[in-house]
This record gives sequence, C-alpha cells and structure tokens, in this order.
Amino acid sequence: MNALRCTTRKRMLAAALAPLALLMTTMDARAVEITIDPGGPGVISSFNEDITSAMTAAGLPTSADGASLDIRVLYADGKQVRGASFNFGLNLTYALPISGGSILRVGLIDEFGAVVSEQSGGVSTFGNSVIYRSGSSTQYDIPHSGLFFSVLLPTGGASLTSASLNFGADFLEVIGPTGIAEPGTVALLALGFFGIGLLRRRRVIST
Repeated sequence: MNALRCTTRKRMLAAALAPLALLMTTMDARAVEITIDPGGPGVISSFNEDITSAMTAAGLPTSADGASLDIRVLYADGKQVRGASFNFGLNLTYALPISGGSILRVGLIDEFGAVVSEQSGGVSTFGNSVIYRSGSSTQYDIPHSGLFFSVLLPTGGASLTSASLNFGADFLEVIGPTGIAEPGTVALLALGFFGIGLLRRRRVIST
C-alpha cells in the first residue's frame, strides 16, 4: 500500500514538473523575433531595409558562432503582405570573411502566428556575407503576416556589421490592418462569455 502511494506521488510530481521542464526547454532554444513596417497599405515595388539594430537588440549573436537560430519577422500594426511569385531573403554581413551557414526551414507566418507554406530555401556564403533566401521559384500569392527563417549561422568568429531584409514579387501589395484578434484575445473573450453564462445560469436556478 505504501509502495503504491509512493508511486502515485512520484507520478503526480512528474506531472506537476512537466510544464516547467517544457518552459526550460523553450528558454534554451535560441530565437529572435522582430517587427518591421512594410509600408502601405497599397501596392509597393519592393522592400529592402537595414534591420541590424532590431536584430541585435532581439538577441541575434554579434559574431559568426555557428549557432542554430529561429528568426521570426512580423509585420507591424496587423498588416499583411501578398504577391505573385513572392520571394524574400535575409543578408548578414561580417567584418571578416566567414564560412558555412545553412538554412533549415523557411516559410511564411499566418495571421495566427503559425509557420505555413514552408519550402527548402537556399543559402549563399561568399566573402564577408551570407544570404538566407526563399526558393528561387516561389509562388506565394496568399496574404501573410510575417516571415520565418530557421538557420545555422556561419562560423569564423567575425563580428556582425549589418543585417538586412528584402522581399519582392511580380505584384506586391500591403494589406491591413486585418482586424483579426490575436489568439490570446480570443481566449479571454471566450472565458468572459463563459463566466457570463454561469452567472445567468445561477440566477435562473436561484429563482
């Protein structure tokens, strides 16, 4: 009987600690998230912007250390972008020549924050620069809320000097704001309506 109680307590403790273990694993993952303003709304020709300050402030390593990194670039103010044959790239430049670097995943971020329309992408490393890019014949024509890169940084130890982001399409348009509530906001609203329903039910029962 005592052995059974001990086993049960161990299981309960493991279950209680599981969320903490998940949180610690998430904290160990190296990730960078920034927000940019794509302009618009309306048709734009292309986008090319220096994002060095935003990237380093968000945690991008300032040297070529070969780290594995997830990079999320979100559009400001709930804006979305779409374009026929949409393509995009991230360019990192260092003070000295570098080597290596690869792209693990690349895709778009939808209005709910999920990574969609993934493809293999590609990487070019030459001299002091590395470019992570979407596929050469990307046929994106769906509104999206951001860009996603999962990469291995180059090696060599050189200091980062600049980071820039660009995207373009045969027809490029900025839409927004979309007015779609964030998942957290939707959950709070649902909880509020649930509470109101319980109060009404209690009033009916009491009468």
